[in-house]
Amino acid sequence: MPSSSAPGPMIFVTASDTGVGKTLLTCLGLRSLLNRNQCPVGLKPFCSGSRADAQHLHRASGRPIDLETINPWYYKTPITPGAQKHPANFQQVLRHIDGIRPYFQQVILEGAGGLLSPLGQAFHLGDLIQHYQPKVLCVFSNQLGVLNQALIHHAWFEQKAPGISPQFILMERAKPDASAPSNLKILKRWLPSVAISSIPYLGPRATQHHLKAVQQPPLSRMLKSLFPHE
Repeated sequence: MPSSSAPGPMIFVTASDTGVGKTLLTCLGLRSLLNRNQCPVGLKPFCSGSRADAQHLHRASGRPIDLETINPWYYKTPITPGAQKHPANFQQVLRHIDGIRPYFQQVILEGAGGLLSPLGQAFHLGDLIQHYQPKVLCVFSNQLGVLNQALIHHAWFEQKAPGISPQFILMERAKPDASAPSNLKILKRWLPSVAISSIPYLGPRATQHHLKAVQQPPLSRMLKSLFPHE
């Protein structure tokens, strides 16, 4: 593990739902920071069903710590972590995260499921966001329904975490639907104070092949903005 120092900045990656691109964006951010000679780590405290997302983050971080530290709460049953037989305790989670933070320049924490998906005993990612006050990236699939999802997320942050200004990222799909061309423009009209960007579709195995994607100049510039270093 790298040398201990003062806790570095935190970035939380959340989403409207499961399977919309959180892990891909987190991997891209980790690789972008590594390319800029930073020492980041990606955490996926909770996984259910498959551990693949945590494994992707482990590799994208350069394997600075073991997989069990990146993903301490893994459940084989594919249901939300808070519905498992032995859900995590909020204070346990805080102790785990706080024990890792001092060793890295940046900590990128990826949630499980959506923003308010139960993670443990009566808490969700929103509670962790309220506690740490990190930079927040909200990921949405650019498809029909994203306008409603984005507006709901914006309302939650205004009411529950007014000190945080989340950035919204639309992930483009392999086969865009009829709403895709206009969603970004409409969201910018409805949410003029929110930074909203779009990441192009990078292929069916983009999470495994993120190294090549990070080198694309437009995407590289966007990632430097989304994942800055201090």
